[in-house]
Amino acid sequence: MTGFKNGGLNGGLNGGLNGGLSSGPLGGRSWSGGSSSSLVPFSPPLKTGDDATGELMFFNNPDLEFPKSAWSPALRAQVIVGEFAASDWRTDLTTTDYRERSAGFHSQTPGTPTGLRGELLTLINFRNNIRQEMANEIAVQVDGSQLYWSNAFMIGIENKPNSSILVAVAMAVGQLVGMHFKDYWKRARPIQFCPALMPIIPTPPHPSYPSGHALQAYLVKHLLSAAARASAGDALHDYFSNFAERIANNREIAGVHFPTDKLESADLAAQVWEHHLRELPSVQELIANAWGEWEHNLVPGDFKNPVMAEGPESFADQIAIKLRGL
Repeated sequence: MTGFKNGGLNGGLNGGLNGGLSSGPLGGRSWSGGSSSSLVPFSPPLKTGDDATGELMFFNNPDLEFPKSAWSPALRAQVIVGEFAASDWRTDLTTTDYRERSAGFHSQTPGTPTGLRGELLTLINFRNNIRQEMANEIAVQVDGSQLYWSNAFMIGIENKPNSSILVAVAMAVGQLVGMHFKDYWKRARPIQFCPALMPIIPTPPHPSYPSGHALQAYLVKHLLSAAARASAGDALHDYFSNFAERIANNREIAGVHFPTDKLESADLAAQVWEHHLRELPSVQELIANAWGEWEHNLVPGDFKNPVMAEGPESFADQIAIKLRGL
């Protein structure tokens, strides 16, 4: 009976969590604010005709269109994914070896990592010393990393509609590109080399390299930085960067990714942004329209202290400090 209890509990928790997230700021909710599956009671029926003529009353406007502003961000993003998929991204990134033209190039060969022992030791250190502290955050980010962006930066369809779509585009394009290269490299998961890692979440049913969550997070960073016209050294840009790093690092702490999976994702996201996403007319339009959603965040002189302007402390530095104190 224990198995049935655990299955029911896990299923209920996962279903509730996933359902709640999918109807959240970037999910498939209705334009009116409720879930797309919300019941709207309406009884008795509204009068639909003119008492004198008996004719049906309606808005006789053949040019009426569904407004862009009423789209669900997640669904609008699918239209842009189609535009992206029609480009030459797959051929370009696969045949020209994007790693060699990336500023963050690393020499790790997927599937046969020369530093396998060192990477596994890093993951074991995470398991032993940091994992429990990050457990709740890791669990929610399995299916809801976009929730962290929307919550921290107040990105919602009501107040930042264009930015909401940009986040959804990053999530959708990141998944498409990530799955292509996972299939291309076919890198084994950490637990296949070291079962004692025992990830705190189920190991995803697809290859390890690159990290999909990291790729999505880095794409969000690039798109939002462009929308907010924030460059390196700006407070907002540094916050975006640190959020992306945190989400990426959590996948290593969870035990489901190697550190080099994250490095690959950072390189790949930069190439996808620089050579493909930023060239799409639909993305350019969203970025231009999104500027008005961020300009109030970038008033010169807001941060008098340079330390404050750098944003939150680097997550990697936090980990290093914690490990040094052991």
